[in-house]
Amino acid sequence: MSLSFAAVVIGMIAGAAPIRFRAEQGGTAAGVVQALVLAVMLLGAVLGLLLWARRKGWLDPWLRQAGARAQGEGMRNTRTLRLSRKTTLHEVQWQDRRLLIVESTASVQVHMLEEGRDAGS
Repeated sequence: MSLSFAAVVIGMIAGAAPIRFRAEQGGTAAGVVQALVLAVMLLGAVLGLLLWARRKGWLDPWLRQAGARAQGEGMRNTRTLRLSRKTTLHEVQWQDRRLLIVESTASVQVHMLEEGRDAGS
């Protein structure tokens, strides 16, 4: 009496006990509140670390105020004129010199203004 391999496998599958699954209950309100409290605590910790890093000056390269502080003594932008979407003209006073700066997406050009000439004429 020789049983085929397929018959043996089918007999094993049919005689196997079913897998018992664990009965799970739905989430409770306490679990949701606990998750929200943990999320608020983590966000507060991140905010605290960012404020501390800002006070230390570690975030200056990413903040706009860093550019204003690095501008230098005696330098101020006296006029700005937008010529097109990609080109802007700046008149800058630096110490006793007046500079005309043409800024575009392709390049930047700097010209010294003569004392007797005005940038508007």
